[in-house]
Amino acid sequence: MRLLRPEAYAIGRFADVQAALRASDAMISGEGVGFSDTFNAPKGKNVIQTDGDVHRRMRAAVTRPLTPARLKEARIELKQLISARIEELTGTGWFDAMPNLASFLPVRAIAHLVGLPEDGRERMLEWAAATFNLVGPDERQDDVSKMKEAFAYIGTLTEDKVAQGSWAAELFEVAASGRIAVQEAVGAISAYVIPSLDTTIFAMGHLLHNLARHPDQWTALRRERNLVPSAVLENMRHSAPLRWFARVAAQDYAVDDAVIPAGARVMILYGCANRDERHYQNPDLFDVCRDARDHLGWGTGPHMCAGMHIARIEMEVLLEALIEAGVSIEAREPKIADNAGLYGFAALPVRLERDALQSTT
Repeated sequence: MRLLRPEAYAIGRFADVQAALRASDAMISGEGVGFSDTFNAPKGKNVIQTDGDVHRRMRAAVTRPLTPARLKEARIELKQLISARIEELTGTGWFDAMPNLASFLPVRAIAHLVGLPEDGRERMLEWAAATFNLVGPDERQDDVSKMKEAFAYIGTLTEDKVAQGSWAAELFEVAASGRIAVQEAVGAISAYVIPSLDTTIFAMGHLLHNLARHPDQWTALRRERNLVPSAVLENMRHSAPLRWFARVAAQDYAVDDAVIPAGARVMILYGCANRDERHYQNPDLFDVCRDARDHLGWGTGPHMCAGMHIARIEMEVLLEALIEAGVSIEAREPKIADNAGLYGFAALPVRLERDALQSTT
């Protein structure tokens, strides 16, 4: 499909999106993955806008602390934090789940695990929202200013400013060993701070909303706790927070009977692919029993989301804590967030009440 605004080609079918994301030599990221000049300006300087050996080197450094094995200890701490938070909110009536529950773990996880100094932490959500809004073709000056503030803040970080033993500290150690440049280490820190916040927060908001709208699915989860991992994956498939990223065709690229010419910018439609009826039966149905392991909400291929393991853990412990709290989940109509790059809620009224699960026998 060819679009007039933005001037780009679009790929939306599951098989085509999957193939394009895996064809990193033909569909490159190094020319920028957005549709605005400001968003694309740091191309070649951060992990999501690099290709080849530079990307592999930066990604290897970024993902060192993000393996499932390394995150086991973090999982315990995150579970304790969210359990206490749910206890505080249960029985208090209606509250906005976006700032009070969905944002709770992502903000604390990123600030604490990355090891950012206190100064500047309070602006992280504002900066992340503005940056993703600039993925689209329309540049708002307020978003431009906030994105520049974010990268200016990250650019001031040094080894002595971040917490010892943190993810950021590890990156500076890798830089000191000569495996990556200091500038690459700083760019890699931005991969922790910017992409990992709003995407996970929106996903957690969708998870709460989906379970409230489908009480039968919440009942199934409470009765079969082993469905928690599949519920998280189904949520990412059904309600993918990432609308799109761009690639640039490094050569003529064939999609079915069409050819995308070399040099063209291409819109990769993640959410559209996840609802492709050619790949998923009844794709608009939210089903926690569905096998959605191949969903594209976190992408695939060399640029697959580096933070997906921590995001997955945050959503799993949220569900585990809600199950253990023995609550019902109610939600009113959400307010959709105004963001060109992400799909999520600006507000989501939710109520958690103690609710003993009735036996089916």
